[in-house]
Amino acid sequence: MKLNGILLTLAFALPAPAIAQTDAAAKIDAIFSTITNEQPGCAIGVSQDGKTVIEKAYGLAVMEHGVPNTPATLFEIGSVSKQFTAAALLLLERDGKLKLSDDIHKYLPEMPDYGTPITIEMLLNHTSGLRDWGNVAGASGKGRGDRTFSNAEVLDIAARQKSLNYKPGSAWSYTNTGYNLATIIAERVSGKSFMAFTKERLFDPLGMTTTQWRNDYNRIVKGRAMAYVPFGAIYKQSMPFMNVYGNGGLMMTIGDLTRWNEAMIADTLGLRAAMEKTYTLTTGRQTAYARGVTVGQFNGVAEVSHSGSTGGYSAWLARYPDRKLSVAMLCNAPMQQAGKLSEINALFLGAEPDPAEPAGLADPTPYAGQFVNGTTGYPMTLTVKDGELKFNNRIWPRASATEWRSGDDAFIFQNANTFRQDTSDGNQFTWKRMPKVTPTVKQLAEYTGRYRSDEALATYVLTVEDGQLKARVLNWPDTVLTLTPAYKDAFMAGGTLIRFRRGANGKINALSLGDGRMWDLRAARQK
Repeated sequence: MKLNGILLTLAFALPAPAIAQTDAAAKIDAIFSTITNEQPGCAIGVSQDGKTVIEKAYGLAVMEHGVPNTPATLFEIGSVSKQFTAAALLLLERDGKLKLSDDIHKYLPEMPDYGTPITIEMLLNHTSGLRDWGNVAGASGKGRGDRTFSNAEVLDIAARQKSLNYKPGSAWSYTNTGYNLATIIAERVSGKSFMAFTKERLFDPLGMTTTQWRNDYNRIVKGRAMAYVPFGAIYKQSMPFMNVYGNGGLMMTIGDLTRWNEAMIADTLGLRAAMEKTYTLTTGRQTAYARGVTVGQFNGVAEVSHSGSTGGYSAWLARYPDRKLSVAMLCNAPMQQAGKLSEINALFLGAEPDPAEPAGLADPTPYAGQFVNGTTGYPMTLTVKDGELKFNNRIWPRASATEWRSGDDAFIFQNANTFRQDTSDGNQFTWKRMPKVTPTVKQLAEYTGRYRSDEALATYVLTVEDGQLKARVLNWPDTVLTLTPAYKDAFMAGGTLIRFRRGANGKINALSLGDGRMWDLRAARQK
């Protein structure tokens, strides 16, 4: 996650003493002044040199009863939980009960053999190639947020997958599956529940007295904020009704989260170097993601961070070891963070300066059009407005006539029809120009029929209605997707890419579902 701030003062860009607590409180109150006492809000915690600079909360924890958020309120931290799971696996390695280099089959014999071993380390740094179980579940017609899942069900979904997004270790894709499987491994190896193991080895030693896992969503949790999402002018409740944990599911107060970060800066557990170790792909490129954290920089200052979201909860945790600075934010509505992180970072670290665009560069209009990722098949539309090239409506800083770059992420054009994408996670993708198509009703009829995916346990029924291609999932009558043509044999349904596959005879024999965390899930045509 990249934060761009507004420059408040150049003084903070230089090594400086900790900001006075009274000054920080007033400035952070101003940042959060947009949150009223009639809406959900956030808790913010900042510490420096092991001392609390700010610990405050804003807005409501429970809208129905007007209960305010306080520093003692429990929030779910979403994927910020992953670093605690990674720490647990590292402790088990230190105990001699496993090695991160172990093949997961040693502990998970249920998993298929993909020809290349998947190691525990690959589970932790998202290089396993495993599809995200939530995306596979979504392909069944009802996914996360629609029905309850457990870690045992995650293992069952993962064990059904006949193929991966890519060969293990060769690329990077974010996948919650890896962390749920790592949690199961920890339980099998330790002989304890994950709740008991992490309490004994992580939370109790660090004085994190309120931290707990949401392994039973029906359990009453005192002091917990409810989660909400905006719906027009009102809010609706959006709780994560699941029993999965390890990938997320940790509930914490802002004080406990800050306490964890301080312990990591001080290396109290002796795990800091191991957790911040990134991974070298088989291509030779390096990932920014380490073990439950992303390692990078903010305004030239070393940053170790992770964001999180689940239901209506959102979270952010970052530490700046060189400054002995920790910044934590927990919110019970997703929009409450907007713009605030950059202002907080600018307050303590100075803002990142906007890169200067080289002068006299040619109009980028020749690069406009639709391009397709040669690896995932995903389309992207490039447009030009006011002389700015937009990638899916996002403006990137221009570094040269043919290159757009932000940190370690870049789009580099070889010519008007081809560009390369380099990502901070080590991936390299080639995108080629692909014209959009408008199939006739007769051409759409070629795609109709039934398609079956045993990996998603779903049967898809494709029909043409009112001149549009529609997809339904058998047994889920309220799941109806309208497929919008993208390029030849490819359609978009919301954020999902649906491609139709042809055999040697040119006839369609399968369809493929794809998105950012599930690249090519196949469903064979039945009739």
